Parts: sequence; structure tokens; C-alpha cells
Amino acid sequence: MLSLYFDYGKVAALKPLFLTAAVLIGLNACTPTLVEKLPYYKLDVIQGVPFDAQSVLSIQAGMNRQQVAMELGTPLLRPALRDDRWNYVYEIARGGKIKEQRSLTVFFNGDIVSKVEGNALDYAREQLPNFTPAEMVLQPIVQAASMPMAQ
Repeated sequence: MLSLYFDYGKVAALKPLFLTAAVLIGLNACTPTLVEKLPYYKLDVIQGVPFDAQSVLSIQAGMNRQQVAMELGTPLLRPALRDDRWNYVYEIARGGKIKEQRSLTVFFNGDIVSKVEGNALDYAREQLPNFTPAEMVLQPIVQAASMPMAQ
């Protein structure tokens, strides 16, 4: 008959060593640097609506609120005390850190756009370097059509 021989004295002496090693490995697995490297642990959080570069560049001074809403949509949050501006914000965060953030502010004078500001304009210009709004392209055509013809 085969019997297993254990020296319980040696195993008992190694018990604190194994326990210490298990605790150190367990603590090392919980470090934030390791957790941040795991791609499935933290998901991207997207807030706002992504900007379409063509729509952003189409917003020009002289447009009314309805035209802006047709291009960009209405903003998610409107300031209660400042009805003269619409703020659009788009942000991607992962693990509590902002990876990408774009904002666009449309200022109104009454119901007419007075100016447009924000880093979304720069991003849109990078995406479409040769873009000209349709109003600027059509304006010379309309002016030429309204001129009397030479006889």
C-alpha cells in the first residue's frame, strides 16, 4: 500500500510565508494603475450630441433660432436667466478623466445669431478645410440673377 508522507512540521513553518505571499499578490491586483489598464473595467461615458462639422460651420451671424435648431438641434440645457445664448457641449470621459471635449456657444441678439464661439469651430475647420456655407455660395448667384440683363 502506498502512503503519502507529509512532514506537518515543514508545512506549518511555510504557512505564514504562503499567507504573506497571498496577501501581497491580492493587494497588488487592486492597485489603480493595474485597474486602469483593463479595457473592460471602465466604459466610455459620452455626454451631449456629437457635432457634425458641416452643421457647425453652417451657423452664421444673421440666422434665426429656428435655422440654428434645424442645423444643430436645440441645446440640452438652456440657461434660465440668459436667453441670449445656446450652449452645446460634447464630452467623452473614461475612468473619470475627460478624453475629448468640444463646446459651441451661439449668441443671439433677439432671435438673430450675433456670433458663434467655441473649440468645436476649430475642430470643424480641421475636418473640412475647404468648406464654405451654402448661403455664401448662393449669395453671388442670387445677386447676379437679380441684376438686369444687358440688351
